Amino acid sequence: MIPTPLARILIVDDEAAQMRALCDTLRDQGYETTGCATGEDALKALHGMQYDLLLTDLMMPGMDGVDLLAQAMKIDPQIVGILMTGMGTIETAVRAMQAGALDYIVKPFKVSVILPVLERALGIRRLRLENMELRNTVAFHELNQAIAYTLDPNVLLEKIASAALAQFEADEASIMLLTDDGRSLYVAAVQGGQRDTLLGARVPVGEGIAGWVAARLEPLVLEGEIKYPGQTPVHPRADIQSALSMPLIARNRLIGVINVSCIRKRRAFPIGQVNVLSIFTNAAAAGIEAARLYQDERKADARYREVLHMAADGIVSIDEEQRIVVFNDSAEKLFGYRANEVLGRPLDLLLPEAAAAAHRQHVPAFGKGPDQSREMGILGQRLFGRRKDGVLFHVEVGISKRPENGKLLYTAVVRDITQRVRHEDRIARLTRLYATLSDINSAIVRITDETMLFSEICRIAVECGKFTAAWIGTYDENASDIVLVTSAGNTPAKNRYHIDPKSPEDPGNTLIAIQEKRIVWDNDLAATLDRGTTLRKDAIALGARSGAILPFILNNAVRAVMFLNSDAQDAFGEEELALLHELAGDVSFALDHIIKSGQVKYLATHDQLTDLPNRALFMDLLAQSVSAAHAKGEMLAVVFTDIERFKLINDTFGRLAGDRLLRQIADRTKNIVRDHSGLARVGANSFAAIRGNFTQALDLAKTILHRIEMVFSEPFMVEGKLLNLSARCGVAIFPTDGANAETLFKNAETALKRSKSMLERVVFYTPDLNARMAEQLALENKLRKALEKDEFILHYQPKIDFATGRITGFEALIRWQDPVSGLVPPMRFIPLLEETGLILPVGRWAIAEAVRTIAALRAKGLPQVRIAVNVSPIQLRQTDFVRSVEEAIAVAGDGPHGLDLEITESMIMHDIEANIRTFNTLHSLGVELAIDDFGTGYSSLAYMARLPVDTIKIDRLFIRDLTDNENSRSVVSLIISLTHTLGRKAVAEGVETEAQARLLRQLNCDQYQGFLFSKPVAVTEIERLMLAAPNK
Repeated sequence: MIPTPLARILIVDDEAAQMRALCDTLRDQGYETTGCATGEDALKALHGMQYDLLLTDLMMPGMDGVDLLAQAMKIDPQIVGILMTGMGTIETAVRAMQAGALDYIVKPFKVSVILPVLERALGIRRLRLENMELRNTVAFHELNQAIAYTLDPNVLLEKIASAALAQFEADEASIMLLTDDGRSLYVAAVQGGQRDTLLGARVPVGEGIAGWVAARLEPLVLEGEIKYPGQTPVHPRADIQSALSMPLIARNRLIGVINVSCIRKRRAFPIGQVNVLSIFTNAAAAGIEAARLYQDERKADARYREVLHMAADGIVSIDEEQRIVVFNDSAEKLFGYRANEVLGRPLDLLLPEAAAAAHRQHVPAFGKGPDQSREMGILGQRLFGRRKDGVLFHVEVGISKRPENGKLLYTAVVRDITQRVRHEDRIARLTRLYATLSDINSAIVRITDETMLFSEICRIAVECGKFTAAWIGTYDENASDIVLVTSAGNTPAKNRYHIDPKSPEDPGNTLIAIQEKRIVWDNDLAATLDRGTTLRKDAIALGARSGAILPFILNNAVRAVMFLNSDAQDAFGEEELALLHELAGDVSFALDHIIKSGQVKYLATHDQLTDLPNRALFMDLLAQSVSAAHAKGEMLAVVFTDIERFKLINDTFGRLAGDRLLRQIADRTKNIVRDHSGLARVGANSFAAIRGNFTQALDLAKTILHRIEMVFSEPFMVEGKLLNLSARCGVAIFPTDGANAETLFKNAETALKRSKSMLERVVFYTPDLNARMAEQLALENKLRKALEKDEFILHYQPKIDFATGRITGFEALIRWQDPVSGLVPPMRFIPLLEETGLILPVGRWAIAEAVRTIAALRAKGLPQVRIAVNVSPIQLRQTDFVRSVEEAIAVAGDGPHGLDLEITESMIMHDIEANIRTFNTLHSLGVELAIDDFGTGYSSLAYMARLPVDTIKIDRLFIRDLTDNENSRSVVSLIISLTHTLGRKAVAEGVETEAQARLLRQLNCDQYQGFLFSKPVAVTEIERLMLAAPNK
């Protein structure tokens, strides 16, 4: 048996050897081929035989490929053309497409290139033929609609002419009817062209074109000049280029002639279309005849019954109570009922249950409307009938009404259009898929980010492809999970699905798609719901009836998986899957391109040795950072770092050893610096970094020095030897040292050069910063040594009781006895202690020293006094603060320790609940608490009442203006009253005059301290003050 060829291809090429070679090659692939050397020969071949594809050379002597393709499409509009050319340029592609070609192939040919193009072309050929078939179906549908719903013969004739005009893409269509005596034809209807001139014109039978067709009962196709004298038109028309005339025969009797004419351009009428028109005319003739019968009042009833039972469509009539009274043979075949089973029963029997109630309301409304036939349903709405077995099927229904015996009779012409709907759905689905594939390919061209591409693919699939859901996830092979990347449509809320590779019974389509690296689909998801995976169950719950899984393959491994769901069953046929396979291949290719492009971009912007950004990328990052800092009003620094003695190492150990050392430095820096996104290699042995989140240059300098210490404190291994290295840094700060990236970078480099001449580790571009930094660092250094050498001492200022004049206690104040500069003022070093954290060991020492002083005074037999020590916020925040106080008061032994702690008002309000717990614990240890500088913070009276505080100290700010400022007196009076109301003691700070003391005594203040009695004194002066106090 000879196998059926895949397709019939006409190959045209003036180079005979190439033409024969291509014919042989394609014949070996299963195609039937015919070769021609000229365009003229090809046209002859096309007139003699139907071909699926035309492959023609673009450049040929005489008729070229573009002209040939244009002529060929006149002969067969459904033929698919492909141009062959030796020039693979965009101009060639444009010229080919403008000529109507589907594609072009570049010479010399490769079979691997030609075959996919032919497969795609055959798909287009099939679609064109199906579209032509659908157009024929639509034309016949319109004709049948006209026949079914039009009772007026004149209106029917116009509708038939209109349907013919649309079906054959002509410019004029006319219908000529035979006169009653059978001797002549007259024009009864015209659509397009010269309607007014032609209507009523007569032609004798046997004369002219229409007369010739009527006499011989044969169709006649005219193209160009008239070949036979008997066909000469009775009414000549110079404007007609080509025409087709067909006899109208009904019940084996000529009733007229239908004419289709092309005026604007000559158009061929292939045999296939002549046959289509023959069927069309037979149906039209039957319709015309039926309309005539309807007009015959004497035979109305008999004719009605005859047409009723001859009709291919089901005809159902109901009375005003919507009971079935007519049910023809075709209706029996459609619905599965015998007529005697339905006559007299309600129409609901034939309707879907969901539509029955609404239909009962629509029938009376139609009865009250105009007396004309119409098609049921709203435009775009699909109607269903219900068969005896309960199965619903697509129907098309035309309805009309007529009076009978004084009541209305409603008649419905019902046609089963299930196959047509399926065909239309399939064509629409394929069209959407082609559009989806085209849009996705456009996205592939313009999108270079993987996630953005995935997101656009999902959007296109839902919006253009009309899938109910589309989502893409990556496959985590280690966890056997699909992890959602992006989605569109009605998708599950989950972002991760576990795929069990060990499930022997039902591994699931997803696992099959991943393991076998192929598209897997299911056209009936609900059929296997009982053993379905979680993915399947979730899809069904969201309305999916069919689904497909597309793996995107990259380097023979699954990069990602795409899930497509449809609410239609059997949504994935052979042609749909072929397009999805092409889609998966295109996306996989795009992913490979994105990754490779990313690698190229990465190499262009990163140093290959250290894997850090290179100078070009660093400058881009710096420009972005400067812009952000400018918008936020923040500071920014560029740190330029140079490795010392690197050239010597390179010269001694070689360049490879130097490269390995640079990698070590880069790796160690990345491990130490948490955020190294702003770190880059900008020179042979130079690095640069972007630094933010600082407010003081000193803070930045300390951070840089700390990181230099962390990176270079440990030696580096070079060629088996341990080498100790160091680095120098130049720093430029935005905005003072430059307003743009280039200036900052240049100034940081300048600062680095200065660091080498100044022999400093870190040098700022602005000289003033270097001086301040040097001073601060020197002071910090001296403070650390002061702690080691016990250079800190306590001075004590007494607190005096207003009532007795006796000393009730002391406030301990830290002083620094610098061997070089003497006693250093507290404001010069205490902020730095807090800033550096040295306040913690110094604060512990101060508390312990105060307790020791109290014990020493007691040992001398002096009256018991209490000494208060100021507590820093940093100390209070330490988790071991209470324990450190316990250790300090343990020095007092069995005697009373006499320790008080003074805490500022603002410090208390930070984490108030935690502070209350801490203060309660301290109070239980016998430590009395005082609120220092009261009146300058933001205390809440409600919290003040809860605090275990013994003393409230009035800030010296209010005492200073006490005698001169009424507001200050009011504030002090209010604080004293509040303190007494809470059951606390009030102590005034900074009392320097008798007038201040006198006013405070009048306001009932309890105690005071200040220069009026004594400035802070050394421990050796305490005994003298205590002995002298009663006299004061």
